[in-house]
Amino acid sequence: MSSSAMRSHSIQVDAETFLAHYFRRIDPAVAASFTPDQRQAMVRMFATRWSEKHPVNIRKSLGLGRRRFYVVFLAGREKRPMSRLRAEGALAPLAALLFYAILTFFGGIAAMALLYGVKSMFGLDLVYEGGFHDALGKPSDQLGRLFSGE
Repeated sequence: MSSSAMRSHSIQVDAETFLAHYFRRIDPAVAASFTPDQRQAMVRMFATRWSEKHPVNIRKSLGLGRRRFYVVFLAGREKRPMSRLRAEGALAPLAALLFYAILTFFGGIAAMALLYGVKSMFGLDLVYEGGFHDALGKPSDQLGRLFSGE
């Protein structure tokens, strides 16, 4: 099967290179036992995973000392059927709630750190004189200023 058969996908995949990549991982006798039709079916089935595009596709490699780590963040429309999601446990409500709570917590910390960095970079003081508590003052003083028109 030539790469021209893969033109319906956004990325063209050379069938022999693709199969060689996967067949290196299995016993050579088993790899040799695949018929041409089976090989063609494998390319059709698995090559779409290589060419599938995500609206959000962030891949970064980070060097920490002598080691390198990678981070991948993918997002897009869910295409799996609900039956499969239930079977995989992807719809567990308590786990999802915990995940979103942790994501919100760390996302909030990151946002506050970013805003603090921007504030510091521009040398902005958001509260003057005695600090945050002094700016609030006593509630009775605040109400008095509100109604006196100051």
